[in-house]
Amino acid sequence: MPEKRFRDSRKRIERAIAHGKAVSKQWAELFDPSAQPKIVRRGPNNFAATVKIKREDDNDISLELGEYFYQLRAALDGVAFESMVLETAQDPPPRENSVEFPIYEKPDKFRNNPLIQTIPPEAAKWIESIQPYSYASNPDADLRELGRLLTLLHNCARKDRHRRLHFIVAGAVALKTAFECEPGVKISNVKAVPIDFLGDDADFLTFDTTFTDVTQSGIRLKTALTIEFGLREFPDCIGQGVMNELERLMLATKEIVDVFELAYPL
Repeated sequence: MPEKRFRDSRKRIERAIAHGKAVSKQWAELFDPSAQPKIVRRGPNNFAATVKIKREDDNDISLELGEYFYQLRAALDGVAFESMVLETAQDPPPRENSVEFPIYEKPDKFRNNPLIQTIPPEAAKWIESIQPYSYASNPDADLRELGRLLTLLHNCARKDRHRRLHFIVAGAVALKTAFECEPGVKISNVKAVPIDFLGDDADFLTFDTTFTDVTQSGIRLKTALTIEFGLREFPDCIGQGVMNELERLMLATKEIVDVFELAYPL
């Protein structure tokens, strides 16, 4: 294969891909497949079915997600740094501590970015067309999508600096249940509920009974349960949709690196 520029940025993208695979693996291992749902009393006539989960400090999903966003953001910053070196023939380039790939909500900050002040005007104009403050009005649908993803990446990477990513576990998106009860016990008002990820056990189903003296051993539950996860930063995605959006972020980063590759051929 022909040698390419921006090798460090491409290595960052490969690292992000590895972290994305780790997220999927960690999620698959989050729930103990050998554990049977338990029935616990939540009120005089109300019970819940719970599933055992690994505590947050026993899994690395949030960490892997944070590393995913960090590596993609760093790949873009690496492109900016190497481009500055090529443009100025200085390594490190002038104002090296201020060099970053611009993802800004205000045009003033964009214009003051060292990269934008150094690269050719047509390149700066293209980058401006996908900025958070401008991409929505871009007539090119592909560039609008690239701008959306760039903004999303910036927001997720920025929040992860303070570990503020909102990893959430959705409720039971696919749930089949069958109850086995002692004679005379009736089950009603069966509801799937959102799952609390922060505890040792997570309620995924609630139901009422007509008797207050029903014991745990008096009700048995057979269930086929599918639980999906999401990020609050991805409000329209859940489960595989989250993984698809993560892949789109990676492909958008790669696209920007490819654009710079064409601008600075070996």
